[in-house]
Formats: sequence, structure tokens, C-alpha cells
Amino acid sequence: MNDCEKYVGLPMIGIKSKVATFKELQECITKRVMGWKEKYISKAGHEVLLKTVAQAIPTYSMSLFRITKRVCESINLAMSNYWWGQTWSEKKIHWINWRKLCNSKDKGGMGFRDINAFNLAMLAK
Repeated sequence: MNDCEKYVGLPMIGIKSKVATFKELQECITKRVMGWKEKYISKAGHEVLLKTVAQAIPTYSMSLFRITKRVCESINLAMSNYWWGQTWSEKKIHWINWRKLCNSKDKGGMGFRDINAFNLAMLAK
């Protein structure tokens, strides 16, 4: 075993910086979300992709570790940029705050998960 840094996708040894420890998780989600830039997906398709794939990737690691707010905010930013159709080269207007989109559907939101709140809920479980 030459590479003992990870086991089941989780870091075995924590680096001094927690941001650096979970940077790969953040990059994985960002690459996955920004790789979906297809023209023919409806808003309902965008919603399904975000809820089933992007929000499911960090679930296991969030149930074991407290992820820093900076990493959670960058994951939320990547998901909101994808929702509004923004890529690295173009800037688009975010018409509604991401926190409002994270509200449940009966309260006027879209039902997306706030990654930081979800992390705290998984640790409390």
C-alpha cells in the first residue's frame, strides 16, 4: 500500500488545515457540477441533477467529519452557479438568494440543501 492517505474516499490522517483536507471533496463536486453544462436540460433536469448527484456526494463524509464553512460555502456557490447557468468564463445574475432556494417547497423555496446545515444535521444524528 503506497497511498495510505485515503480509505473509502475519506482522509485517514488529517492535515493541519481542514480546508486542505476537504479540498478534494470540494473539487470533485465542483468538477461534476460544472461538467454538466449542456444546453438542452430543462430547469427540472437541473434540479434533479443537483439534488440526486451533487448533494449526495458529500453525505458519507459529512456524517463523520465537520466540514469547514469555507468548503461548504464553495460547494453551495458551485451549485448555485450551475442553477443559474453560470460557468467560469461567464457571469450571470442570481435572481434569488441561495438561502431562499434552500427553503422547502411549501415555504416558497426549491428544496435544495444548505450544505453547512446538512453537515450539522448529519453530525447530530
